[in-house]
Amino acid sequence: MTGDTGKPTILLVEDDAAHAELIERALQDSKVDHQLHHSSDGDDALAYLEGLFNASMVYSSQFGRGGLLSHLLSHWNIAPLVRYQSGLPVNPASGKDNSLTGVGNDRPNVASTTTYTGAPHGLLYQYVNPNLYVPNPIGTYGNAGHNSLRGPGYFDVDVAVTREFKLYERLTFHARGEAFNALNHPNFGLPNTNISSSSFGQIRSARDPRILQASMKLIF
Repeated sequence: MTGDTGKPTILLVEDDAAHAELIERALQDSKVDHQLHHSSDGDDALAYLEGLFNASMVYSSQFGRGGLLSHLLSHWNIAPLVRYQSGLPVNPASGKDNSLTGVGNDRPNVASTTTYTGAPHGLLYQYVNPNLYVPNPIGTYGNAGHNSLRGPGYFDVDVAVTREFKLYERLTFHARGEAFNALNHPNFGLPNTNISSSSFGQIRSARDPRILQASMKLIF
């Protein structure tokens, strides 16, 4: 779809090279989630996502009808990819075989109505109320629900900027820049859900911060 002179042009495409790499990264993130967050009870945590949103596009700049400024600002392809994902479910665990079943997947008893602390983010992020659970009594299974906790959500904006400069008939200069997690938004890992651990309810990991990379090549 082409706009009037001096106005930006919006292109929605599926096979743009700058766009494809960002989409591939999002797919790889989903595969990592699938591998790392498969619950111990045999259920796939991704099946319990409350929300998953992906939006992508390619913007091709067009400014003016000629001249140096038009030459410098036109023909840049900007490909953003926005992703939002609700928190993944995680299973509370007592950390002991109080049920005497020999399986070791006991869940604790709920002891509080306050699930999350609302504490500020930090190096040791106390995400879940440390007094939420108590150990299940000997010979019982515990009344905490399966996958009844949720980790923090995930938000990410990736951007690729590319342009080709035609130098001669058979010589082309290709410039490319990429920003992963361009807004440097903090995305935290999952909390420790074993109540026998001294770090129960804490989050001690995070996903990648902003990553920038650039490349240039000559095509002849």
